[in-house]
Amino acid sequence: MLRGKLIVFKITYQNFNIEINSTDKEKYSVSIDSPAGQSVSHFDKSELLFDECTSDSEQVSNAATEANRHIIFNKDSNGRKEKVSMPLSLRQAKCVGKKLFNAVFKGEVYTLLELSIAKVRRESSRLRLRFKLTGVPELSVLPWEYLYNEQKNHFYVHSVETPIVRFLNKPDEIENLLANTPLRILVIISNPANTGLLNVEEEWKDLKEAFKDLEEKNLVEIERLERATLEALDNKLSFQPPDEPYHILHYIGHSEFDKNSGVGRLLFQNDEGNAHPLSAEWLANTLNNYRTIRLVILNSCEGASISATDSYAGTAQHLLRQANIPAVIAMQYEITDKAALKFSKRFYNMLANGQPIDGALSQARMAIYAQENETEWAVPVLYMRSESGDIVNYSQSDNNQASVIVKPQINPSKWDKHFEAVVNAILLRKIVPFIGLDVNLYGRQEKDDWQPGDSLPGSRELAKYLAQSFGYPLSEIPDLISVSQYAVVNEKGKMGRLHDCFSDIFNRQYEPTPLHKLLAEIPQIVQSKKPATSGDYLQRFIITTSNYDNILENLFRHNNSVFHVVTYITNGKQSGRFYHTKFSGSEVVLPLTPIKEPVSYSALTDNDPIILKLPGTVEADEQRFAITEDHYSDYLTYRDLSGLLPRQVKGKLKSSHHLFLGSSLRNWHLRALLYRVWEGREPSYASWAVHPNPPPIDSKFWEASDVEVVDENFDSYINELRNRLLNA
Repeated sequence: MLRGKLIVFKITYQNFNIEINSTDKEKYSVSIDSPAGQSVSHFDKSELLFDECTSDSEQVSNAATEANRHIIFNKDSNGRKEKVSMPLSLRQAKCVGKKLFNAVFKGEVYTLLELSIAKVRRESSRLRLRFKLTGVPELSVLPWEYLYNEQKNHFYVHSVETPIVRFLNKPDEIENLLANTPLRILVIISNPANTGLLNVEEEWKDLKEAFKDLEEKNLVEIERLERATLEALDNKLSFQPPDEPYHILHYIGHSEFDKNSGVGRLLFQNDEGNAHPLSAEWLANTLNNYRTIRLVILNSCEGASISATDSYAGTAQHLLRQANIPAVIAMQYEITDKAALKFSKRFYNMLANGQPIDGALSQARMAIYAQENETEWAVPVLYMRSESGDIVNYSQSDNNQASVIVKPQINPSKWDKHFEAVVNAILLRKIVPFIGLDVNLYGRQEKDDWQPGDSLPGSRELAKYLAQSFGYPLSEIPDLISVSQYAVVNEKGKMGRLHDCFSDIFNRQYEPTPLHKLLAEIPQIVQSKKPATSGDYLQRFIITTSNYDNILENLFRHNNSVFHVVTYITNGKQSGRFYHTKFSGSEVVLPLTPIKEPVSYSALTDNDPIILKLPGTVEADEQRFAITEDHYSDYLTYRDLSGLLPRQVKGKLKSSHHLFLGSSLRNWHLRALLYRVWEGREPSYASWAVHPNPPPIDSKFWEASDVEVVDENFDSYINELRNRLLNA
């Protein structure tokens, strides 16, 4: 087993405890215990009426196609709508979340929340919103995961900084979650023949793929129960080796909750492959004999559903109460196959890379949201009794495991001045982000055996893949453009095979990261806070990228934005020039147009955003991109940059701060480009390079160019930047 290196970012949470109890039939008390102090407040039952969150026409129009997902209201004795299940639209989710937030977080309670967030930031920590609703089961059925602050246009579970956890009161000792590596996961996939079939095989494939690297490094082992029967589960748990116990039980399949009896059931299979309902009580009693299980995930509908009169009813609640499982994740409503797949893949990736359970769940919610899914991100519910969400004990030492570097999470106070400067530059429209290939390592570790379709590649992953594909003769792999130069030389100067290779990689569908999403959102965020002066091109937002994918363009199209793409072209009659295309959403307003006279070019006089693609783009049927040393020698050595870029673009680049994300000045072509932009070796404005764990040579290059290095991982950095920008 080869040893590897895994960088784990240590993240800590402090609790903001919210305990709600009933004072009488119409009133509730809210007791707060937080890092900033304690407080007590009250609210009336009438504050949780949701009449305004829907309309009869909405319910009727959606009932036929969304019978199990539309908002369901029960009526009280006066005929008023009283309780709510899953919202159908983002508008309804905000309405429901606002009602919940305004009832609880008023006056001093809201002040404590804001003070607590500020306090934990200063202490390099985060804030866990922990709801204690055991005494009010009628409130436990409400979807607190939609908690929404209208003033800030913010769902709290959208941020890893403020996850929402449910705490179930019981007299037993609170156990921690820690388990030694390798973390062993037993997956139960139940797909009875006489029920609606699920897309379980794809989910199993995604789970295996998510853990491929970690399994190779002996940090994680994932195993599938051969048959989803009671006998198979009992045998597997009974005969597990004492030194190789299972730590996580992951159930994929059907479940149900009988509201009349208050009993939750999982649908296992019998010997004939048909449904065999397994009561939550039976499963809990069985798991109680195997105390190594630290986390149970019920990836099925209604696994978190409970009775409005008994907080201990329901499958998830039985597992916490009877089996003493420290943490359970279950679904409070039905969840689609697509959302379930996204949830599992992102959750386990984050978990195995050092995120605590609550932080990993926040990331998984955003993976669902990124798929244009307006409401299902709130379906997972986390019940956790442990004081820490950490589950992987990376302090354990084993010669057969990957070496682990434990780094603290981002220290907001350390970078206060940096974030203040960057946010101000964004709001003043005086910043240009430069995106490099290593932004594709967002939320994951670099792979030694990266293959097309795994994810978008980082620079070293792509260089190594090309070196292997074209038989590069040396063991030491150089930079990407040198490998590409060899590939073309090896093909006797022909670009065809290299183009086919790039086309296969970059013309696939990839999931945008939160970094891509933030860049696509910035123009709208800034415009809402400070409208731009019409026609002032210096106020336009320019994203400069040296990547070959189309993720940013797709996001701008999805946002229905008006935007421009300026891209370099390496072949054809107008080769060696930049081309301009203008879009309005998915509509092409101005087709691909060569910029023949950059100084007088007039089609960029507005201030709509620009995506500047420096090496061009990879089209399925065109070889337009710069990649080899010859390309860049022609591009940056023999040509004057001011004679290539429109004056509006070059002027904006020169008069702005620069934020480098996933870029490296070790690449000579990037240095040459920047020296042309800066008209010297240093930028005219303060600039920054975000680079997690930068090699010393990278730091030296940035230092020589007077660019400050921010040594932080992308996910923590972008999350902090987004929060500060939204709250600015």
